[in-house]
Amino acid sequence: MVWELKYHGDIRAVPWMGRELYEKLVEKDWFPQVEALVPVPLHWRRRVQRRFNQSELLARAISRVAGKEVLPWALQRRKHTTPQVRLDRTRRAENVEGAFRLRQAKRIKGRVVLLVDDVMTTCATAETCSRALLDGGAKTVYVAIYAR
Repeated sequence: MVWELKYHGDIRAVPWMGRELYEKLVEKDWFPQVEALVPVPLHWRRRVQRRFNQSELLARAISRVAGKEVLPWALQRRKHTTPQVRLDRTRRAENVEGAFRLRQAKRIKGRVVLLVDDVMTTCATAETCSRALLDGGAKTVYVAIYAR
């Protein structure tokens, strides 16, 4: 489903994926504290190519059932990076180093946020995004991914 979503633009399963992820999140004792959902951003070139951000679609699907705010522009991917799927562990971390910056510090400061992504392999993207959010004043950052 994730492959079809990312690489073939098949968004039909997104509502189901979001509800499924939400069902896992509500089992966590920390989930009620989450105030906002922040999707991992795509570089503008990749977003234009794909026509959507799959992480944002997942965040919005979770939001519909959880009633939590989505902040799609809180983070910006400022480097057009190589897709992580083609890289080994070391190269993945190097690839995303410095790739993200906080855009909406006022909306993040002091808040508990949930970073949403579609796939996690080595945690490099999640770590880099979380660092940008925490450095920008987020109180706590949790991470939700659909597939590992």
